[in-house]
Amino acid sequence: LDAEQMQTLVSIIQGAVSDSDHNSPTFGLIKSITSKHYVSPEYYDLMESILKLSVQSQRQNVRQQCTQIFMQYFFEYPMGKQRLKDHTKQLVLNIKYEFEEGRLSA
Repeated sequence: LDAEQMQTLVSIIQGAVSDSDHNSPTFGLIKSITSKHYVSPEYYDLMESILKLSVQSQRQNVRQQCTQIFMQYFFEYPMGKQRLKDHTKQLVLNIKYEFEEGRLSA
């Protein structure tokens, strides 16, 4: 896919990520994109949503998949100092999440 097609795909995924009926195919696609190390501002925004879902989702399998995806992104993707700092701060805050299920995912 070219850059414009990938941007469109990531935008569609961003909308679908919270749809509980389509999580499995959506997360499979995100894992595939993550393994290809696709870089774009939209992808980085998507990872913000994935990080939130990793603690806030009501479904354990969604939290687990989001945690796996985010950790791969966190350790393998290039990011500036500020983004790294922001992600690290959010990971620490996730450990303090009000609901136990979310804290355990963090």
